[in-house]
Amino acid sequence: MKNLFKESVLKFKKISYFRDLGGIPTADGKHLKKGIIYKTSHLANIDEETKQKLADDLKISMDIDLRSPSELADKPEQMIEGVTYKHIPVLGDDDNPAVNKDTRDEVLENNMAEEGGSRGHITRIYQKMVSNLEVLKRYKEFLKELINNFGRPTMYHCTQGKDRTGIATMLLLLVLGVDKEMIIEDYLYYNVVNRRLNNLYTFGVAVGCFSIKKAKGLRNLLVTRREYLEAAFGEIDRLGGIKNYITNYLGLSNEDTDALKAIYLE
Repeated sequence: MKNLFKESVLKFKKISYFRDLGGIPTADGKHLKKGIIYKTSHLANIDEETKQKLADDLKISMDIDLRSPSELADKPEQMIEGVTYKHIPVLGDDDNPAVNKDTRDEVLENNMAEEGGSRGHITRIYQKMVSNLEVLKRYKEFLKELINNFGRPTMYHCTQGKDRTGIATMLLLLVLGVDKEMIIEDYLYYNVVNRRLNNLYTFGVAVGCFSIKKAKGLRNLLVTRREYLEAAFGEIDRLGGIKNYITNYLGLSNEDTDALKAIYLE
């Protein structure tokens, strides 16, 4: 699958992570269609050339932003002519405040002060994202927007494109019938794409703060880890398994799941 994942990466100026989900196989031998569903990091810094490529080359029809209100205010979305913008804040500012040069030290220290440090913090956030009913309403809204867009090319993102976007991808792939190990493998490929950038940030904190502990704490927030997504799967198992979860927690009907499969699979 490494070749598939490598080919899925698209490079644009000022976007650190952009991937086509096309080609991912389902357990029953089908595949996601290419060129209609993309996951990405935030788009707040893109220029007109990138906007044009997204609109004209990829034919993007909808942009779904999963960031919190404070993140959106801190880094406003770059609107693209002809692209419908939807803001679906999966988590609020308490769980996902905007992180910038004025707030990053405080946010990191708060996360590191929690039980299990920043690693424990992220694990609990993943558990919350698949079990909290208010959060699940947002993810249901996300999936409904994919249905309503009728297979026109859609991109979705949070800030880094790995946590809220990672759970959004996990839920979509579960509904489409992709098995657990494939979902985890897709999720972990984020680290391959962003290895250099994450190493740079980690090294910068280690040197700038004279603290290996802070550097390790930051790294837990920057990378994807199997244990994070396993914690989310564990919550789904606790809630009765995938089939029950899709129906009774995500609130999708059989018609909804059939529609998503018809749109995204071949």
